[in-house]
Amino acid sequence: MMRHTLFSIIAALSLCAYPTAAEGLQKKSAPLYGITLDALSSSSIDAVTDAVRALPVKPAARVVIDADIKPADFIPLLSRLHEVAYIMLCPCDSEDMKRYKTVKAYTARFADCALHLAPYVDIWEVGNEINGEGWLGGTNALNAQKVYAAWAYLHSRGYKTALTAYMFKPGDQSMTMEAWLAKYVPADMKAALDYVLVSYYDEDNDGEHEDWNAVFENLYRLFPNSLLAFGECGFASAHKAGTDFNKQADTYYLMTPYNDRYVGGYFWWCWQEDCVPHENNPRWQKMYDNFCLMKELY
Repeated sequence: MMRHTLFSIIAALSLCAYPTAAEGLQKKSAPLYGITLDALSSSSIDAVTDAVRALPVKPAARVVIDADIKPADFIPLLSRLHEVAYIMLCPCDSEDMKRYKTVKAYTARFADCALHLAPYVDIWEVGNEINGEGWLGGTNALNAQKVYAAWAYLHSRGYKTALTAYMFKPGDQSMTMEAWLAKYVPADMKAALDYVLVSYYDEDNDGEHEDWNAVFENLYRLFPNSLLAFGECGFASAHKAGTDFNKQADTYYLMTPYNDRYVGGYFWWCWQEDCVPHENNPRWQKMYDNFCLMKELY
């Protein structure tokens, strides 16, 4: 993690006196200031957009749509959110993968989302925690085929795409994350994915994982044209403010970039539950401060 001098911290925080938008996603090196919204609704949208608008940068909001939600119903929500954030849409969270039994059904889900929501989406997450064992259902080969078909559909239409892999405690699965990606992601997809992301939760893995420098070096080689980032971190449920929350947020959002294609991300899983409403909320303030410091790292 970056060790800031007192001067650099003060300088970084001074940049946040007047909120400004992050550079657009069209710039290759632009960092992703990631947050996750997993419960967006008509009753929450006002408070969510207020909390997002008050941040010091324009974040990338990872929006998760549950399988039982119709994409058309999300039009008014995403159109509002897109005014204050870039949007990375997750049409199928890993927990919902088993509900799409065939490649055709999985692709249809993404086609339906694209039909209704494409004007508001900047990045499409074509697979979430795709190498996870024990909860996605199906086989490795079938799940890889689903993701490839969704990617091919979206990529052929010129949309930006992201693939999220799952990192775990060493020995916890039959294949390493990198070995799975090397074996099951086809060459054309490896060459053309816009983003490759890593999901990791310390709490679920006793804080054990492969060396991050080695991980992102491996991904750099496997995906020669992709930007690299974390796609999920944080806690599995809303977490109270305090030392543990701050330590976890600092561990990820203040990471020094691992290479010239590393763009941050992080996409704190319970950002909505932790940071909304934002007034007098120390968890939201921690995210605000860390976004300010992130601006110094890229």
